[in-house]
Amino acid sequence: RYDLLGVILFDKFYNDKSKTKNISSPKQLKMLTTQLQSFSKKPLLISVDQEGGRVARLKEAYGFEAFLSAKEVSKLSKSDAKKIYDKLSKMLNTNGINCNFAPVVDLSLNPENKVIVGLERSYGADADKVSEYAEVFIDSLRNHNVISVIKHFPGHGSSLGDSHKDFVDITRTWDKKELEPYRKLIDANKVDMIMTAHVFHRFLDLKLPATLSYKINTKLLREKLGYKGVIISDDLQMAAITKHYSL
Repeated sequence: RYDLLGVILFDKFYNDKSKTKNISSPKQLKMLTTQLQSFSKKPLLISVDQEGGRVARLKEAYGFEAFLSAKEVSKLSKSDAKKIYDKLSKMLNTNGINCNFAPVVDLSLNPENKVIVGLERSYGADADKVSEYAEVFIDSLRNHNVISVIKHFPGHGSSLGDSHKDFVDITRTWDKKELEPYRKLIDANKVDMIMTAHVFHRFLDLKLPATLSYKINTKLLREKLGYKGVIISDDLQMAAITKHYSL
């Protein structure tokens, strides 16, 4: 009735990392994205998580180019970062991908954080620096007709837990400066989409994680920070959701 609008591609199955899912080689991927577009009456959103470093669905092992993590990129000049992200964005465009769930704008506030800091997914603890390097990535994606998605609102870099595994309570660890990259990028008109996190903060919403929260998505993100664009949830297969809610 409504036609297909968007798909997300993964290299491995969520619950069985030994099985190949959608991505095995450049030739196969190009064929898949071309076929997907041919099935849809409207231009299809074909998305992927390609941050660089450990979070890359288009991997070197499958014949794609490898790219540095956000932490490593943050050590380079912005002009060198641009060269890297131009190449990454061109690779996505060439392979028929037009939406990338990147960049991460979480601040690296908690050294014990495994899911963001431990995987080198953050540009650092300074909101200005994070915003600047995220903007370089966003501009490269835009120049290659790829939609960017900044994540994970309202901030996952101070958390102790991993929302892939269960509910993550950030009430005691979260700092309001984690909103600054969002504020800066929204004000600079650099935001295409924002992904919300499965994190819980009792002073922002007493009952619901950010993904499901009207107070966080509408009151905070839209009304306070002035965001008018698309909001997308993090993966609803993650245990933070599946252990506590029905689909």
